[in-house]
Amino acid sequence: MPHLIAAAIVVALAAILIVKRLRNPHALARAGETERLARLIAGRPELIESRDAGGETPLMHAAKYNERPALDALLRSGADPNAVCHGNGTALMSAAACGCPSTVEALVEAEARLDAADDQGVTALHYAALGGRTEIVRLLLHAGARTDPRDAAGRTAAEVAAERGFEAVAELIAGGAQHAAAADERRARGARKQ
Repeated sequence: MPHLIAAAIVVALAAILIVKRLRNPHALARAGETERLARLIAGRPELIESRDAGGETPLMHAAKYNERPALDALLRSGADPNAVCHGNGTALMSAAACGCPSTVEALVEAEARLDAADDQGVTALHYAALGGRTEIVRLLLHAGARTDPRDAAGRTAAEVAAERGFEAVAELIAGGAQHAAAADERRARGARKQ
């Protein structure tokens, strides 16, 4: 008999957890439950920018777990791609750190700030360099990410990549810096001619 009572309690607790999860936009975004998430947000639009204990939004969870359909649904519903959590992290930083190229592309298209820095001065480019994520570094450079920001330790993204042994990524970033400097020079010359 005590086993039946314990089993009933476990079943009841599991049911409560399932119901809570179905009402939690962060959990739905993380799990890629796009249809449920869209229905929940449609009924309670204020949840789109709701914060979890770490200050993260559902969009940040979708980015961190590479749940592109959920991310797209949140962006279509008006989620802020530039929202920051505790420590000033962003969805773009999470996607860059986790190695999610299609998610990075979606956030860039949604006009996420490329050069936003967290409390340690780390940008999305730093996070991509830290993991040796060549494809994401290329995406960010192509989108116009700056290569000169320094983290709290005074390192650029290229220096972070080199320290971690990602020489090809460091060279790619350094090349991006040279191209950016040349583009700045061309813009400056054009402005002087006017």
